[in-house]
Amino acid sequence: MSTHISLGLFVVFVFQYIFRIIYRLWFSPLAGFPGPKLAAVTSLFEFYFDFLKQGKYCFKIEQMHEAYGPIVRINPKELSIVDSNFYDKVYVSGNTRKTQGYSQFASGIGFDGMVRAEKHIKKLIEEKKQLKVTTSEPAIRGQSTLFRYMIHESGLPEADLTVERLTKEAQILLGAGSVSTARTLHFIIFYLSKNPSMRERLEEELKDTLAGRPGEWPTWSKLEKLPYLQALIKEGLRYTQLWHHASTSASVARRGTALYERTRWESLEDPGRGK
Repeated sequence: MSTHISLGLFVVFVFQYIFRIIYRLWFSPLAGFPGPKLAAVTSLFEFYFDFLKQGKYCFKIEQMHEAYGPIVRINPKELSIVDSNFYDKVYVSGNTRKTQGYSQFASGIGFDGMVRAEKHIKKLIEEKKQLKVTTSEPAIRGQSTLFRYMIHESGLPEADLTVERLTKEAQILLGAGSVSTARTLHFIIFYLSKNPSMRERLEEELKDTLAGRPGEWPTWSKLEKLPYLQALIKEGLRYTQLWHHASTSASVARRGTALYERTRWESLEDPGRGK
């Protein structure tokens, strides 16, 4: 009996996957865009280059653009665009074309829940409704918080003080203020650990500048004058953006059309291209 159940579940799984392949190749909203069929069918294509090939999918995407043109389907749910002239048509305000959040942007970097921020915001909104908080009340942990100020003192309209809106503001602050910085540092530290000669050169450059620590730390103006350190930081920023090819800048249209006019396409050497 259990064998029949297992076989039945396996058959259901196979048929479900076949139907998913058919949908992604011929009925998906992205079905008409060029790109490798394997990338359109499964995210395992991207997984292979990002994990087994150690983050080299960004280079594969460049090759795909060379082969297929400025718009390429890079997985079942995403397109890659490398024409800077189309940027302003993709990223628009809600009055031009309705868009919605992209869940994959948030996954894995702590944005999907934002539980602590959401609880804090809900508490502040509830306090305001009950008129229990005044501007003279001691702030949480002895200092005023940004969201306490926004809710009680900023004078913003009530429509801008919803839990959903303020939680998204918290996401922006987290992304711009910590996640992007941490990701860049991860890249720099990783490549320094993989290349001892680079690490030794950086240590040599920092030796005199850091001689006074821990009692005295160098100023930013001194650090700016260290050419190799600055080169590492800039290369880390460049490579971070190159690697994080799609999920950091996704735009999902709910309705409406963004018409792409192919005014120029030469090659990836085209200085006007963007992503």
